[in-house]
Amino acid sequence: MAGPTSWDVLRFWDHPRPLRQEPRKRPASLGIFHQPELLTDAAALTTFWRNHYRGEDWVFAPEPEWIAGILAAPTTLALGVREEGQIVGSIVCRAVGGDGPFCLGTLELPTAFVIEGLCIHPRWRGHHVAGWLIAWVDHLANQGGPQAFFWSREAPPRDITYVATHTYGYLPLSALVSDRSDEIRLPEAVPWDAFRRLWASYVPRWDILGEATFPTSLPTDPLRVWRQGANYVVVSDTRRRTLTGGRIWEVQFCGDLYAPTEGFIRREGEGRRMLEAVGALLAAEGGEERDRGLLFVSSASWQGGCVTTWPRPWIVGTAGVHTTYIYNYMPPVFHRLATLFLRNEL
Repeated sequence: MAGPTSWDVLRFWDHPRPLRQEPRKRPASLGIFHQPELLTDAAALTTFWRNHYRGEDWVFAPEPEWIAGILAAPTTLALGVREEGQIVGSIVCRAVGGDGPFCLGTLELPTAFVIEGLCIHPRWRGHHVAGWLIAWVDHLANQGGPQAFFWSREAPPRDITYVATHTYGYLPLSALVSDRSDEIRLPEAVPWDAFRRLWASYVPRWDILGEATFPTSLPTDPLRVWRQGANYVVVSDTRRRTLTGGRIWEVQFCGDLYAPTEGFIRREGEGRRMLEAVGALLAAEGGEERDRGLLFVSSASWQGGCVTTWPRPWIVGTAGVHTTYIYNYMPPVFHRLATLFLRNEL
């Protein structure tokens, strides 16, 4: 894909624009793979991901019905390759947001896309299959004109062209024991549809458009939302599980929906305490499920987020790094772009 170069990072006077107009040429064959197939078999893909889409301390455990809904969406492009009838490689390209436009700084696009679900069978890793699948997404998805693509990696930056990077914080929910309940002021739940309406009303008015990228409308696939006053926390079920089977949740948004630059996360620990309150509510839902946790990497406070000085039970600095890149478009800013997508991720 056409990504910004190191020289582009120095072009502080530049503005969001397509980096190319023509789609990538059809990729050549790669060994036994001549072209990928469109993935439509949710059961087979779920099995492949359950077996091979994992990290050092988590496994991916999606429901086949949820995967089927993703594959059936008209804005999803899911590609894969097979060996002897079995899936050995996958990649998914999905539109961000709902049916409204997408804001890339001050530039308004019909939509933008996220690359995810990139998984290669261990036998085929190191054989350029991942890059070949990305090239096919680039070839197919840009046929109607240049599209903006985002790709997040759980790794430190590879070069200086990244648009954002954050350190993960992890809150073990087992640490939120009942004898702390008097210390925690519990927030109230907000229906997803109600929050979607608030987002559509307030977010386009934010005065920090030059440093943010986000959809003006949110998808219908629901997330969990809580509020205290003007402060909101939005959480998704990552479908990832700890090695002992515990559910891992992730914060998608944490901040003041009406004045996002107020520094909610840093202001006297207010954001941290609200996240712990949400964690206490999630912990109470767990039943017999053990070893669950809440991930947090960024917020709406622009320079906010978890920091290494957060007290235990938070674990900060040992759970990895989250780095985001953009392709085919020049970003509004490098290194500090707020990417607010609020979605159920693969």
